[in-house]
Amino acid sequence: MELVGETYFNILLNHSFLEKKEGYYVDGIRYKMHDLVHDLAAYILENELLVWKVGSKRVDFSHVRHLVFDLAENESPPETFSHWLTTRKLRTLCFRGSVPSWKNLFGSARFVRVLIMDDLGLTEVPFFIGQLVHLRYLDLSYNDFDILPACICKLYELQTLRIFGCSKLEPLPRELHRLENLRHILTQDTLLASTRLRQLTNLQTLPPLELRDGEGWTIDELGPLDQLKGEVIIRGLQHVKNKEEARQAGLGRKDKIVKLHLQWRDDREAVSQVNNDEDVLDSLEPHSNLQSLYVDMFMGVRFPWWIMTAHMNLVEVRLLRCLRCLELPSLGQLPLLRILMVGMLDDLECIGETFY
Repeated sequence: MELVGETYFNILLNHSFLEKKEGYYVDGIRYKMHDLVHDLAAYILENELLVWKVGSKRVDFSHVRHLVFDLAENESPPETFSHWLTTRKLRTLCFRGSVPSWKNLFGSARFVRVLIMDDLGLTEVPFFIGQLVHLRYLDLSYNDFDILPACICKLYELQTLRIFGCSKLEPLPRELHRLENLRHILTQDTLLASTRLRQLTNLQTLPPLELRDGEGWTIDELGPLDQLKGEVIIRGLQHVKNKEEARQAGLGRKDKIVKLHLQWRDDREAVSQVNNDEDVLDSLEPHSNLQSLYVDMFMGVRFPWWIMTAHMNLVEVRLLRCLRCLELPSLGQLPLLRILMVGMLDDLECIGETFY
């Protein structure tokens, strides 16, 4: 479905129905539509889309499929309005500014597929979200809550969970593996602590992953997730015991991953803790479609051969804090390389001719 959606999106973009919005955004590139296109879309969707503000008047709600509440703080529609949310036609529910204080709000809107509650200043996630059993898309970005309630793990139809900018949020619920239809977990900072990640075989987008010894997930959990794409960040690689365990991640067959960030801990002192770094990195060889590689706190003496393979499509390489490395790999064999960052290689002895 992502490929179909991307095809439609590119058609709109190529015909100037949409245009790129300038600026840097944490959650990716943004686009906007021209005012005339907006007016045309609003005209076409007149009976299906309603943006409700205090003072709005509408008699017939029978055809509305997408509802937006645009409310200032402490504003709320009449409570009698909530009974209309029970309609089976309602598919999208979006809030701007604030959320009505109806106790049965989410219970009434149990047929919605899309719920957007971003940037509302929420300090806790409403428990009644767990009643929206048909929900496919949930956006809770840029709020101040620190925990996702366990009821989220009962939304068995959920495909996309969007939680950008929730800086206080603790690791995601351990029961998240129950959401077997989940395809995208969209965030930058939140860690995933599920111990049964391998059950999410439809997963395409991952948050940063933190390997833990005995209290979190292990790297073999990545093995069955062959649909992963985009960027994958793996931290805590010092917990990988040997190359056989690293090989179970199966990165070599995940051909949709284009960015890979591999990170060890920076507080290892014992030699025994860093002896297997070379074996682990060697066994984490990605597919040749990889475009960006970031290696941080690797304590091996030499990098594996696959970094220097000419058939790799690497455009960007960042090698940082690899304190015991003696020699840089032959990056000159990478024909597409455009961005190179090398820093804090304290033991580096030589940069050979093959480098350039």
